[in-house]
Amino acid sequence: MNMLNYSSLLHAAKVVEGFVVRTPVLESPLLNERLGFRLLIKPECLQRTGSFKLRGAYHTISSLSEAERQKGVVAFSSGNHGQAVACVARHFGIPATVVMPTDAPMMKRANTAAWGAQIITYDRVHENREEIATKILEESQAHLIKPFDDPRIILGQGTAMLEALEDCTLQDKLPHRVFVPCSGAGLLAGSSLAAAEYNVAVTACEPKGYQSVQAAFDAGKPAPAYTDFPTESALCDALLSPTVGTHCYPLIAENVDSAASVTESKVLNAMKFAWEYLKLVVEPGGAASLAVIVQQQKILAGKTVLALLSGGNVDAEVFARAIKTDYS
Repeated sequence: MNMLNYSSLLHAAKVVEGFVVRTPVLESPLLNERLGFRLLIKPECLQRTGSFKLRGAYHTISSLSEAERQKGVVAFSSGNHGQAVACVARHFGIPATVVMPTDAPMMKRANTAAWGAQIITYDRVHENREEIATKILEESQAHLIKPFDDPRIILGQGTAMLEALEDCTLQDKLPHRVFVPCSGAGLLAGSSLAAAEYNVAVTACEPKGYQSVQAAFDAGKPAPAYTDFPTESALCDALLSPTVGTHCYPLIAENVDSAASVTESKVLNAMKFAWEYLKLVVEPGGAASLAVIVQQQKILAGKTVLALLSGGNVDAEVFARAIKTDYS
């Protein structure tokens, strides 16, 4: 039975209700005036742990039996998923181990540890995080909480867009199109379930140099992400999955009609827009959706669109670099 459907998404929303924050839909009249269209913002940077990842982590871990949970959980993550798993593990009083790259932002690493998780570091270039996690699982018999390629994760992540479109409908401002940051595509796939129900178009937003969704579209299946430019950069650390998930791909193939990519400078510009007009602190990967929207300013004239800002865990020096950016 296929559990990746709208009915299951509604059930997931009931499961996470009360644990996650129902983040608001925001807009800035001044930014709308500057852009020439109505821009709505779903700020998951205001979520507990600072990102949408809490939704999938709670939905998944809460689905485990008490006996399964007591064996602990393991995750591999550049930070946001790790923080979420650590937070939920603390809520249930169970051990958590998170495998994180050595170049993960310090804020993400520190917050993951603060929630009580044990952190195992690895070299993103020369080591395989899944192999490391597998060894830990074999020794501990803990439960692996995947970052995106699990139906329970996808449904949990999709509750963010479901909330946004419910709120937009109540306020009579349903968008023509939604823009979603993506990499492994758990958030994108879950969001597409909600968008399809509301008949709203979806654009996948990726950093130029790590385009896993566009690669999948071109191949007709999950395929290695395009890593053409700039291959050495990890600015959008949250969006560096090598492929989209196998559970994610059918949903995005059916419900997502376009993918767009943005350069680092555009992402930094978007972070500054969010700070200046909305008073939001957004991390680079979380701002990819807003960056694509600003990039497509001319073709969006006169429309109503929504950007899901997926996270706000950014190191101070990166944020300072963003707000000093000149986008004039």
